[in-house]
Amino acid sequence: MKNTILILVLLVSYFGATAQSNLTLYNMEPIPQRMQVNPALTPDCKWFFGTPSASSIDLAFNSNTFTLADINNSIYSTGNETVLDITQFSESLAKNSFVNLDLNQEWINFGFRINKSMFSFGITEKVKTRVGLPSDLFK
Repeated sequence: MKNTILILVLLVSYFGATAQSNLTLYNMEPIPQRMQVNPALTPDCKWFFGTPSASSIDLAFNSNTFTLADINNSIYSTGNETVLDITQFSESLAKNSFVNLDLNQEWINFGFRINKSMFSFGITEKVKTRVGLPSDLFK
């Protein structure tokens, strides 16, 4: 799992990504994931089933100082090696920087309707991190 998250972060830092926040789920009536933000908003379907390959994954990266492009600009290749230039990276940091990394991964999610009632069950892994990076750490 740790290797998957690391590879995903490196791919996003290299190619860049933009996506929607979970708050947009309120207006998406047909999908079952909207119950994550408000359980009273049940989908119109009779049943649903989700697995890790067919469910939602939510990854958020946030920093008050640097962007993923700053990390990408600090990485260069020399032959067979990929190197992170710490000096160039530290120039993009403020005195007190922080990094937030949040991950929500649904492992299993299912639900079914009986008459007018909706019953649902889900297992979601939620990882919330906040790391402080003082600029003196890299100098």
